[in-house]
Amino acid sequence: MTATSRKIAVSGSNQRLVTLLVMLTLIVVVVGLFTPVVYYVMPQTLDYPWHIESARRIAEEGQYRLAHPAFQWLVILVKQVLFISDYTLAGHITAVLCYVALSLILFGMLLRVLSSLSVERRAVASGLLALGLMIAAPVTLFRPDTSFYWGYIFITVYHNPTYILLQPIALLLFWQIITILRKERVSVSDGAIVAVLTALSTLSKPNYTVVLLPALLLIVASQVYRTRRMGLVWLVAYVFAPAVVILAIQFNFNFTNGPRQAQIMLVPFHFFANRPSPIWVLPKFILSILFPLCVYLGYWRSARRDLPLNVAWLMFAIGAAYAYLLVEGSNGRVAGTGNWLWSAGIASFVLFVTSTRFFFAQNQARLAHSHPRAYPRAFWVGSAALLLHLIGGVIWFSLYAPAWQIPWGQFW
Repeated sequence: MTATSRKIAVSGSNQRLVTLLVMLTLIVVVVGLFTPVVYYVMPQTLDYPWHIESARRIAEEGQYRLAHPAFQWLVILVKQVLFISDYTLAGHITAVLCYVALSLILFGMLLRVLSSLSVERRAVASGLLALGLMIAAPVTLFRPDTSFYWGYIFITVYHNPTYILLQPIALLLFWQIITILRKERVSVSDGAIVAVLTALSTLSKPNYTVVLLPALLLIVASQVYRTRRMGLVWLVAYVFAPAVVILAIQFNFNFTNGPRQAQIMLVPFHFFANRPSPIWVLPKFILSILFPLCVYLGYWRSARRDLPLNVAWLMFAIGAAYAYLLVEGSNGRVAGTGNWLWSAGIASFVLFVTSTRFFFAQNQARLAHSHPRAYPRAFWVGSAALLLHLIGGVIWFSLYAPAWQIPWGQFW
């Protein structure tokens, strides 16, 4: 080995060490931030106790109370692997592990985008952005009324464990589909991965799957029409095969023969127009997606040709349509569950991540080599919008962090 090759090997080793240290620091920070939030929120919500009790019933009685039991299965697995006697503790650990998984996925995605920066700056920036995306929320610094939650499309929710599990799976599924769309053909291995991720996503919470299916049909139809790549039809098959089977079982469980006997009802703006006034529907919608909107408009020429960004926007449009138009009901009356809101939330989260990657991909060369005075106006507008979302996220997190002192629901 020559001196030059040894120097390169040492340099590469140091780079990996820096990245590993930042990654480990990110894990410690995530565990430190989200462990107390889960601990204090868990007993004050219906969601955590209900899902943890469902896990106990599955393990001890073989009884299923809902048709998307992935979180319950994971609680049972954690309990058995770690030899934990308490289901509540296992549920707590499971939720924190979901947060850790999400942080690592975001870190890896952002690390690839910021390749023009030095290793240290790239790793630190990726860690900070990953953490920021985990707490980002609608812009509530200038909220038009007293509500921090109702009327907005929320990408960060702390009280629902199935949504927390869905976030990392939905991200992986989205980027696996994007990877396949960019290839000439769909390999069996790629198809198997996307099929497994589709099944896991649907079993975690079906809201992302019902957004994905119509979006995928439109995307593949457009791609086949423009490029004549008929092999993409296999992508539809790999996604639809597990999705349709699982959704059919879930529909039968929830809406046909199951214990809930729920209904899907068309009631436009039910969870938006009356919380507290219909005049705030549009402002709150814009404040929910201010950063992705600024990015797309500010970099219009590049954005309209970017496949991931446009796919994410299409999925968000479908998810938002579900949230604004559909509700669950029973016996002709609207239920207060708001389950269709999750579709908009998870689609918005994927849109935020995709917009962040696109935004920094457009500016990474400038960040590495240019003086801030040379940055375009679109960079400063986008950065300001992202900062406002992060401030909104800090506000939202701070309301949950001392939840043991605040009556549940007071800040909703």
